[in-house]
Amino acid sequence: MNSGKDVIVDDNIAPILKGSELLTKTSHDVHYAFIQITTNTLVYVHHLVLGPRPEGKVAHHHNGNTLDNRRVNLSYVDRSVNNHNRVKPGGIIPYFGVSRRKSGRYRGTVSKDGVRKWTPSYETAEQAAWARDLLALKIYEHHAKLNFPENFYKYMRMLDHSLYIKRCSSCRVIRPSSDFNKGHCRCKLCRITLKAK
Repeated sequence: MNSGKDVIVDDNIAPILKGSELLTKTSHDVHYAFIQITTNTLVYVHHLVLGPRPEGKVAHHHNGNTLDNRRVNLSYVDRSVNNHNRVKPGGIIPYFGVSRRKSGRYRGTVSKDGVRKWTPSYETAEQAAWARDLLALKIYEHHAKLNFPENFYKYMRMLDHSLYIKRCSSCRVIRPSSDFNKGHCRCKLCRITLKAK
């Protein structure tokens, strides 16, 4: 490859790339892998893997590594989701979407479709980063870029009113939203309750 960068692909894509020269293109300090079909035609590797791009969608690399073109790392998403995950921590605050106010307190921010939402102010940057992660999960759901991804399930318990998890009205158990049918989860007790109605 021309840049010395390693491109990661699935085994089924590797034979397609074998006969072509794999190149990288740098755009705003981000590297993308592509192959050159003709003099004027470039095909990005992530488009080879994902197939035709739906209108209004862009390719998204879930782990942030644009040279990791495995199918599990790619999906088409709205541009606002892709831009949200592109944000990098900068300056002296080591967290995504956290800024220091003139008062010395910290607050988090999340933007989607040009609308910016703020968290309340906190004493420490870490507290603001936690609040910002919760706000990002409410807005971007599972596509959210988190400062503390290891706390994903803890956040979900904190957001039991969110789209992710709900408390069953019959058995009072907290379950993923996808497990619900007409307000009841799919546990044995609730299935019996639904049949009785």
